[in-house]
Amino acid sequence: TSYATTNLKNLQLLILQLYLLLNLLTLKFEAASNQNYL
Repeated sequence: TSYATTNLKNLQLLILQLYLLLNLLTLKFEAASNQNYL
């Protein structure tokens, strides 16, 4: 069970990292779009 728990924690960390990366890219994209409008 400890092995499965470790895998689950690693998966959660991976998902969190992907989520944060996606948010960062979205913010950069929105900032670039806003600059184009100015």
